[in-house]
Formats: sequence, structure tokens, C-alpha cells
Amino acid sequence: MVRLIDDLVTAPEAARLKGVAESSVRRAIQEGRLPGLRKGRQYLVRRGDLDVWRPVGHRPCRNIIGSSASRAPSGAPGALEPANDAAIQLLRSWRAGDKHEQTETWDYLRKALDEDRLSDRKLFP
Repeated sequence: MVRLIDDLVTAPEAARLKGVAESSVRRAIQEGRLPGLRKGRQYLVRRGDLDVWRPVGHRPCRNIIGSSASRAPSGAPGALEPANDAAIQLLRSWRAGDKHEQTETWDYLRKALDEDRLSDRKLFP
């Protein structure tokens, strides 16, 4: 017989496993993005649901920044998603790109952002 209690984790434990703040786990449960339940003051989540849940857009918990969780291998709790790696590579390639093109792009963006402002004060002096 399978004991369901062994399959449940609390919100603080789920947050630690995913590398996010406990409030992110509670909010995801409340909004229905993470299947879970509230028992009294505790939020409970099944391990299987937690494994499937991807906390997209959440900032890492301050307690784990710089810890081994931020350098975890792919697929481990706290590891960077492949989409993040692709974005990082794109930014690095842009940074290492043609300086003249970057200067032209910045000048164009600065002009476009300062053009239709309600204030006379320049956004980028």
C-alpha cells in the first residue's frame, strides 16, 4: 500500500527544492499554476506535481544565490533551464559583436525613447 503522506512536501520544502521563495510556491498554488492544497496554515504539494512545475519568471531565493544550487547540473533542482542558456549565449554574442552596429543601435534606441516623451527632460542625457 502506498502512503500518500510520503508523496507530499510542504511549501518551504518545495521552495527549497525549486530554489525559489516560499511565497512563490504559495502564490502558484493559490493561482492554480501548481496543484496543491492548503491544510490549516500549511500548503502541501505532491512531489510529482512539483517536479513538473517550472517557476518561470521567479527570481531565485536570496538564500541560495552563490550556493551550489546555482551551479547545479542541468535537470537538478535550481539548475538553469536550457532556454536561459540560449538567452545568455545570445546576449554574450551581441556583447562580443560589431561595436559600430551596437553604437548605431543604441543611438537609434535613445532617439526613439526620447522622441515621444511627455516630459522635456531627456531620458538618457
